[in-house]
Formats: sequence, C-alpha cells, structure tokens
Amino acid sequence: MGRTQQHVAKLTKRFIPECPGFGTHAFRHLVATDYPRKSPNDFLTVAVLLHDRLETVLAAYAHLREDESFARYEAHLKAIS
Repeated sequence: MGRTQQHVAKLTKRFIPECPGFGTHAFRHLVATDYPRKSPNDFLTVAVLLHDRLETVLAAYAHLREDESFARYEAHLKAIS
C-alpha cells in the first residue's frame, strides 16, 4: 500500500464513525457509482473525473443505469396502481 493509500485509509478511519478505513480506490468507486445515480446517463463526466476512457466507465458502471431504470419503473407502477 502506497503512502497516499495509507494516509487516506488513516483519515477515513479517523473521521468516519465505525469505519475501518478505506483507500483511494474506494473513493473512485464512490464517485463512479454515486454521480451517475444523481445524473443519469452522464457517464462522460464520470470518465473525466476518474481520468478514464468513456468505454472503460461504461463497461464497469453501465449496470447502474439498468438498476436505476428498474427502480424507477417499479415506482411508476406503484404510483399508477
């Protein structure tokens, strides 16, 4: 584990209650999962934020679009019932 990784793990353990700490890869994952949920179909921004290619982001996180779509459709069905 690199110095940055260790430092981030130490900080997250210290400032997030009951958290054992997590590293920089977890931050990448948080960005890549949370942002598209709040801004559907804006995977280009995620690619820019992660300094990654759009194709890579779509391959890794496009399933979020499906998950959210099903949840929105279920909510729609409940609303019209």
